[in-house]
Amino acid sequence: MLKVLAYFLLFLALNGQTSLGQVMTGAPAAAPSPQPPFLPPPPPPSLPKEEVDAVNSLLQLLSPYSPLGPAYFSALSCHDIKFSPALTCNCTLEDKTCRVVLIDLSGQDLTGSIPPEIGNLSHLESLFQTYFSKCLSW
Repeated sequence: MLKVLAYFLLFLALNGQTSLGQVMTGAPAAAPSPQPPFLPPPPPPSLPKEEVDAVNSLLQLLSPYSPLGPAYFSALSCHDIKFSPALTCNCTLEDKTCRVVLIDLSGQDLTGSIPPEIGNLSHLESLFQTYFSKCLSW
């Protein structure tokens, strides 16, 4: 009988219902500590509107048969695997902003000339495409 009582007390203590000391003294069980509320992850950094418009002006030049086309780029597209590795963004959590730093449209069946909106990509470091029909103008 004593063994059964000892196992029961041990069972209660191990399951967190109460402590062995509380069982022995008859003290009430402490209230469970409140769990912190679930916090959703912060939103990913987004791309400024002028950069979204610049990228979309380039994407409009794509043939519907290109690997990316037809496509639409949004403020959160920097995080979309569809555009990787054709578009690379540098995203920082400090200012919650992304910037397009690389565009590689080689092999994307691009026709026409580079639209003037490309000048709004102030952080663009690399632009790859060997078949533009006109020269770059900034």
